[in-house]
Amino acid sequence: MKTIWEWNLEPYGATVLSLPKKTEVLSVQLRKGRFVLWGISTGTPLGDPVEERVFCVYATREPILGNPGQHIVTIQGNDDMVWHIFEDLEWRTRNGGLEWRAGAGE
Repeated sequence: MKTIWEWNLEPYGATVLSLPKKTEVLSVQLRKGRFVLWGISTGTPLGDPVEERVFCVYATREPILGNPGQHIVTIQGNDDMVWHIFEDLEWRTRNGGLEWRAGAGE
């Protein structure tokens, strides 16, 4: 059985999320002023094996150092702001495999 889960992303910069292994990202959207990521998985974040994945939010015209990773979606807000969500697929390599947290999922 598969279940759709949701996690909040930090509004700027990186968020490290503990997702059930093999979670497929479905979408990221603004809901009540917050970035929300939805994913589908056969596991649960409450007891099954998880993997840490990093998602980054960049505003249009914001400098990006290095490779931002895989583009997930571009979101246009009601206030003329436009954000671009990427999954950073190389963060473990750049950080020597160290675990770190820039944000928390729910």
